[in-house]
Amino acid sequence: MHDVLAALWQRRAQLAIEHLKSYLLGATRFRTIDALRARLAYAHYLDHQRAHTPEADSSTENALAANDLSAALLAGLRQLPDHTQAVFRLSRFEHRSVAEIASRLNLSPKTVEYHLTRALKLLRVSLRDFVLLALWWWV
Repeated sequence: MHDVLAALWQRRAQLAIEHLKSYLLGATRFRTIDALRARLAYAHYLDHQRAHTPEADSSTENALAANDLSAALLAGLRQLPDHTQAVFRLSRFEHRSVAEIASRLNLSPKTVEYHLTRALKLLRVSLRDFVLLALWWWV
């Protein structure tokens, strides 16, 4: 309505309005219809853009992040004691059970569990920056 009154005021010298109420109702109706058409056209434009815009490909970023994480994991593994490192590699990389690792390394199952727990604790500390970055990235 404000637009209609502003346009009426700007064109007051050129207009010769006989029925102000009818003029205001008609002008308001046409402004409303024009605004709805503009919104509808914009909505169609957005739909068209979404349909024809390719989705973002983040495979390069994901590959780089995976490489960085792998490098950090290997660096963290190298800092572990030899027995702990061997137990972790057999468990997580070769998917061996605790019993298989114990028999292969001549250790008790409790010792294998100790080394796995120790490895996980130490790796959590060394990879905490990646965990925080991953949490920040996904939020």
